[in-house]
Order: sequence, then C-alpha cells, then structure tokens
Amino acid sequence: MSQYATISDFYDLGLKADALEEVVDDVLNLHLITESSVVDSYLGSRYSLPLITPFPGALTRVVCDLAAYSILMRRGYNPETFDLNYEKRAMAALEWLKMISNGSLSLPGVIDSTPGLNDGSPLVYSQPMRGWR
Repeated sequence: MSQYATISDFYDLGLKADALEEVVDDVLNLHLITESSVVDSYLGSRYSLPLITPFPGALTRVVCDLAAYSILMRRGYNPETFDLNYEKRAMAALEWLKMISNGSLSLPGVIDSTPGLNDGSPLVYSQPMRGWR
C-alpha cells in the first residue's frame, strides 16, 4: 500500500491549524494511511498497485480531503460551520474515485506496478533449431 499524502501535504491542503489543536501528528498520519488505503480500494480495479511515485497531485488532494473529513468526524462534526465544506469535498473525492474506478475518468501521470515488456528478468536468445533430436 502506498501513502499518497504526507503530514506536510495535509498542513498545506487539509484542515486549518486551529481545527487540529488536539490532533497529534501520529493520529494525523494514521488518518492519511487509512484514507490512502481507501483510495487503493478504488484504484485497484484499474491499476496494478502499488502506484509508483511521484503520485499525481490530484491523488494527494483527495487523500487530504478524505482525511480532513475523517478527523472532523472524530473530533465532532458541526454542519452549521465550515465543517459542511469538508464533507462536500470528501463526498466529491469519493465520486471522483468512483469515476476512476469505473473507467469514466483516468488518472493522468499514473505509473502503476504492471510489469513492462522487460521487467528486469534476463532475456535469453537462441538460434533456430537445426533438426537434431
């Protein structure tokens, strides 16, 4: 499994700092790992996992959106505040993942783990058979 977003990514793309007052980095990282596995559950139907770095920025953004919503749910969700925006972003992220999973969207710049023609194994060449038995 890959982790598509780091704690640093989350501070740039996720919740504002005041919403994270009681969330330590270990817990934040656990949310990022968990949401990365959710993303893998969608991508696995289209791509050979794990994906190879660098990951597309859209993928990092989706993991941060899902983790932000997950943290808000843990802390206590209030739909009468900006929390509703994070819920909408998480639901949009899941819709986007569904579209990738069913093939109506593709993820640009993805390098998956599908072995190429030469996957690093030795190649063996020989001359045509000469009729010996």
